[in-house]
Amino acid sequence: MSKLPEVYTVRVPTEWIDYNGHMGDFAYNTAFSRASDGLYEMFGLDPSYRERTNCTIYTLETRTGFYQECKFGDALSVDCQVLDVDEKRVHMFLRMYRAGSKDLVAVQEALIMHMRREPGSAPVGAAMPREMFNGLAALMREHEKLPRPAETERQIGIRRKTAVL
Repeated sequence: MSKLPEVYTVRVPTEWIDYNGHMGDFAYNTAFSRASDGLYEMFGLDPSYRERTNCTIYTLETRTGFYQECKFGDALSVDCQVLDVDEKRVHMFLRMYRAGSKDLVAVQEALIMHMRREPGSAPVGAAMPREMFNGLAALMREHEKLPRPAETERQIGIRRKTAVL
């Protein structure tokens, strides 16, 4: 395990198992989404905050890498490295491990935005409360000392040795 904050733990439930007998790709994304929630909860964005302020978070973009299969009952943990922060958004990198080990099973890079949802109006990006921003920015400054994940430099595509006509 890394020294990054652990933001989510789970034991793989039956409903996350797909027709191939292992954890489906949708379930990795569910776990990563809950891990994003876990990061924000560290800085006050919890259910009572959502209710009180009409604010929440929305995922703008993600990219997931799958390294190992997970099966029913596997204990997993997710940690988070904050790569960048502004008044509305957090760019994060999440790593999923078999709990209590260095066995990396998946990663996700994500861009998450703080949103306001007023009844009768479309959701809009909204600045985070100053305390939330300051806490996330402080965490980012700590994480800037760490190596940037190599996965953030990759592009999706088919690598070809020769051109295909």
